[in-house]
Amino acid sequence: MVLRYSEINSAWISYFGDAPCSILGENFFPDISAARRTLHRAGLRLARVNQHHYRIIAQ
Repeated sequence: MVLRYSEINSAWISYFGDAPCSILGENFFPDISAARRTLHRAGLRLARVNQHHYRIIAQ
């Protein structure tokens, strides 16, 4: 799973492969902090790949 920034949507979007996927019912996040909070509640965390791309991994 990955988290990528979409300039078109001005949001962070979670993906499984090439398809958007939800994490606790959410897959669009207005900022990285909102994404981190939701991921933390799901027992996940982010590993930065670059400025607009993170891998989602287990804690």
